[in-house]
Amino acid sequence: SDGIFAQSVGGGGGQTGGLGIGPEIPIPLFIGSVGGSGSSGVVTITETGNIMTSGSDANGIFGQSATGSGKAGNVIITLAGNVIVNGTDSDDIYAQSVSMTGNNSNSTVTITSGTVQGGSGTNSAGVRIVDGLNNQLINHGTIETVDMISGSAIIGGSKNEAVDNFGVVIGSVDL
Repeated sequence: SDGIFAQSVGGGGGQTGGLGIGPEIPIPLFIGSVGGSGSSGVVTITETGNIMTSGSDANGIFGQSATGSGKAGNVIITLAGNVIVNGTDSDDIYAQSVSMTGNNSNSTVTITSGTVQGGSGTNSAGVRIVDGLNNQLINHGTIETVDMISGSAIIGGSKNEAVDNFGVVIGSVDL
């Protein structure tokens, strides 16, 4: 499970999957809007403590504004603490503003202090920003993964991403 899961959904949807029956009966996981009309709101997360997760697909902080045919809201994540993720395929911070019609807004992640450590494996990142429009990452802390230099510290999407690094980044940056 995620340390913090904050989501605003317009047009119906949410999170499905994860029935806990075990790996022998895989259940597809869906997170987002099913495409109906309606806008999603702003998602704001401010964390000043420490978070630790373990297990596969267990993100530290998940923030998403998703909609079908409406406008997606901004996603704003501010961290002054440590978020440590140890599982495979787990992002430390995941931010997404997405509309199925392309009417996305911005995602902004600000790390004022602390360590952000994503999980292990090729599908893990310290910070992952997906979709959005004009996205920004401001780092004054340390961003890394369990895999350190061979891991993905920062992964962006196909929109406009800006990274302002005043701290330490260990691993790949893929924008």
